[in-house]
Amino acid sequence: MWGILSTAAPVAWSTWLTRTLPEDAEAGGGLMVAIIQLGITVGAAGGGVVFDSLGGSVTFLGSAGILVLSGLVALVARNVSTRQPVREGSRQPRKALLAVG
Repeated sequence: MWGILSTAAPVAWSTWLTRTLPEDAEAGGGLMVAIIQLGITVGAAGGGVVFDSLGGSVTFLGSAGILVLSGLVALVARNVSTRQPVREGSRQPRKALLAVG
């Protein structure tokens, strides 16, 4: 399971990165690697502290909560990024849209 999920993630991130920053993909790739390493470091340190102080059950439940929260953040970010900005005067009246078709 881990291999399936972890193998697809770098490909998806790289694809997103090259579409988002087509002129600066190399710089973005370096930043992406740094962010991933920071996430691993903070997660390992925080998880170790929680495990040592509160035990394995709390660590597992906390990890599940973080997973759910990150999923919600991803859904909100996807919905926000797919919205197209509306400029003043660019909207056609509804009747005109129906008449065009």
